[in-house]
Amino acid sequence: MITIPINKNDILKSIYFITAIIQKQTSGSMQGALSSKGDLMGGIFDRWINTVPESIIFNKIILPEVRNGQSSEIISDFYLYDPKTAGIAPDVIGIRTPNGTIPFAVFNERWIPVDNMPQIEVKTFKKPQKMISLRNQDYDGKYLVMAESELRIDYLLPFFDASIFQDSIHSNLVMDDDSFIVSNSAGRLQGIDIVNINNYEIGTVTLLKVTTAEAFMNSATFCEGTVSVQYINGVEKKTRVPAGASEEIPLSEYCNRTEIGLYRFSDKWYEGYTSEKIPYYTKNSRGGSSNAFLYRTLDFYVDDINSVSIIKKSNSSMYIKTNKSIRLNEHQLQADSIYKVDFAMLDRSSNNGVEYFMQKSLITHIDDYQEQLKNSLEIIINGGK
Repeated sequence: MITIPINKNDILKSIYFITAIIQKQTSGSMQGALSSKGDLMGGIFDRWINTVPESIIFNKIILPEVRNGQSSEIISDFYLYDPKTAGIAPDVIGIRTPNGTIPFAVFNERWIPVDNMPQIEVKTFKKPQKMISLRNQDYDGKYLVMAESELRIDYLLPFFDASIFQDSIHSNLVMDDDSFIVSNSAGRLQGIDIVNINNYEIGTVTLLKVTTAEAFMNSATFCEGTVSVQYINGVEKKTRVPAGASEEIPLSEYCNRTEIGLYRFSDKWYEGYTSEKIPYYTKNSRGGSSNAFLYRTLDFYVDDINSVSIIKKSNSSMYIKTNKSIRLNEHQLQADSIYKVDFAMLDRSSNNGVEYFMQKSLITHIDDYQEQLKNSLEIIINGGK
């Protein structure tokens, strides 16, 4: 995985684009797409800023490794349209080379792909996210470029007018301690520091994987509409056996190995199944009623499943015992130890859309198509030579 910095100049076009569409908030055709939550400018930026890294990933990571790629740049989609009537353009709609612009998709009343040109979708996930997901919006046959962004908390600061942060303004924020503070020995009150406006690096972006949408969907967990997603949220070592622990049951009895080397929980893991073969657990309400809560637990990785046993499980966690040192997802576990594996739930009970999910730390197990994409781009850039 390659990580590179994001600087102010890298996202000037994106900042302009996001600001331009924010100003179209009064347009009925744009309002719902922009801000279904009624956000103001700051909230909209936070939700749209993940469109930034696609140009950085290609122009700074992928294209420099392609013959004559450094003299080319990808073209992002900066058109405004209603996808319900115009269709959806790929995230990369073309490439600009020394020989001219080469489109990957064109608009003829609707977006249509250009024959023999790569169709590329870019999905960027924030660093704290535990899962990656994909809705199949006609993505069959498309490359899927997945990245991780980590922006500093004040990522918009370099775009503010420097005059806002004059020393004279700061001096007006300095309080009169002699008049207001009798004692502050515990340091509960603090003054305002001078704002540092000299750092133009706003974060980093990491290229996680170049694959295809089909490869991802074949590897991920498919969740039907209203089916929630359970995933491993953390692993904590324990010093004693938990109360209510049962005899050791091999973890292998609860799961089956997938084609890419992950493990998927089997029938024994779940309380029951609906007539549509969707797993559930019985969720009790405070009023005494109960209902079947539909969910699927995401696949996991362990390098030696025969060295792990379950000694206690519930809807929100499981306690495991290790016989030797093993790796569970991104966690390295010690031998002859007890661990609590905590699960979290993404509630999709009111979401009717179908979607594919995977733990982000397991993305390395998906088939890689980076070399294939680079070869395709090299042929395009060099005119088929």
